[in-house]
Parts: sequence; C-alpha cells; structure tokens
Amino acid sequence: MLLLKFLTNRFKSIVSTFKKKEKKSFSNSTVFLAVTELFMVVLGILLALYIDRWNSTKSFEKQFESTLRIVQQNLESDISNSDNVIAHFHARDSLRHDVMMNKFDREYYEKGISYWQQVIVYYDQFQITDDGYNLLLEMKDEVPEKYAEIFLKVKDLYKTIPTIDEFNKNFKEVIWGIHNELTYSHWFWLDSYYDEPSKEQIDFYFTPYYKALVQKVLNASNLIETMAKTHRIEAINLYNEINYLLGKEKEIPKNLTYVLNDTISKN
Repeated sequence: MLLLKFLTNRFKSIVSTFKKKEKKSFSNSTVFLAVTELFMVVLGILLALYIDRWNSTKSFEKQFESTLRIVQQNLESDISNSDNVIAHFHARDSLRHDVMMNKFDREYYEKGISYWQQVIVYYDQFQITDDGYNLLLEMKDEVPEKYAEIFLKVKDLYKTIPTIDEFNKNFKEVIWGIHNELTYSHWFWLDSYYDEPSKEQIDFYFTPYYKALVQKVLNASNLIETMAKTHRIEAINLYNEINYLLGKEKEIPKNLTYVLNDTISKN
C-alpha cells in the first residue's frame, strides 16, 4: 500500500509538471524521458495493485483453509455422535427381538428393569455440528478456485440437516407420546414411587399392545440410525479429502474408520 501511495503521488507530480510547462517547447529527448517516466509510474501502479490483490487472495486462502480445519473438527464430532446413535439402535433392536420372541419371562420383569430395558421410554438424538459449515457459507462469494469442488461437497453433506432434524423431532414426539399415554395407568406413578414393578405393569409387558409400541419406537429410531450411517460414511470421505488437500495435520482418530463397533455406547 505504501508503494502504491508513492507511485500515485509521483504520477500526480509528473502530470503537474506537464501542466506548468505546457506552453514551453521540449526537445525530443526531454519528451521521451517524461513519457518514459510516466509509463514506468503507471506500470508501477498496476504492479502495486496486482501485488496488493495477490496478498489479499493469499490471506483469504489461509482463512478458508483454517475454516476447512474447523469443518474437520466438526466431522470428528459428527462421527462420534453417529457411533452412539448406531450403537443405541442395535442394542434397542436386540431388545426388540427378545420382546417379540417372548424371551423375557415374568421373573425377568419382577427383578426390575431399567429405562433402557423398557425400550419404549428412551430416545436419543443425532446432533450435527455445523460451525465450520456456517463459516464457509459466509465466504461463498469468494471461494478460492482450487477449493471450489470441496466447498460444493461440504454443502452437499450438510444439506441433509433439515431431514435429520425432522427425524430427531419425530423420534422425540413418539417417545413422549407413549410416555403421556402411559401416565394414565395408575401403576406408572405408583411403581415409580415404590421402585418396584407391580403385577399390572408386568402384565402390560406381555400384551400385544406393548409389542406394537416397541415396534413403533424401533421404526422411529431406525430413521435416525439410517441417516447416521449415511452421514458417517460421507463425513469420513470428506475428512480424508480435506486432509488430501491441506495435508495431514495430526493423526487420524481411531474411530474414523468404516468398520462399525456394535457395542453400546456408555454416553
């Protein structure tokens, strides 16, 4: 910028000199030197503008690259969340199978079962972290050409957020709908107070209606699990592509693998 200011002032000085001496005659040599200097000043101004633009472009590229690293961090979080959702679904599905096949007897329920074992009173959510994505959207009008393709891939990954939010909302509403319905049963409150399942509660677990509720919950859970598995694979792909573009900054987390662990999460 200082160079540009100097050259601009020099250009004004030359023009001013021409105005003062416009009525005087110049030799060919004098005119040539003046025109040459004027040309060099104009060239210098253009070069200074180019350098300033180049510096701005490089600075923006660095900012864009830093934002892609934030996207990577978000992807790590998304993959961990997907692992939890998938593990919870498989554990719930295993319980569903045992319920449908009547593998639990009265003694099993008389010992008392946790919220998780009841299948129908617990829900989880698949949360997407989109801080980096939102920052990239703010740069959408000046995406560096070499990052245009990865920018489109990031947008494509996160366009499923509204669908995921809708499935999360549906799952929550299914569970709370069942909860509100069960509150009309006197055993729901009394058994909770005495911390012991009554005969009425145990009888409920052997009704076709309970099995229907279990299936309803699994259907809602499966919608989220499907989205989590799809997002997980695409997130790993995108994470690796960013590493390919920017270079591997750190060791890849162990859970960033296409091999799923079906053991239930402790979270």
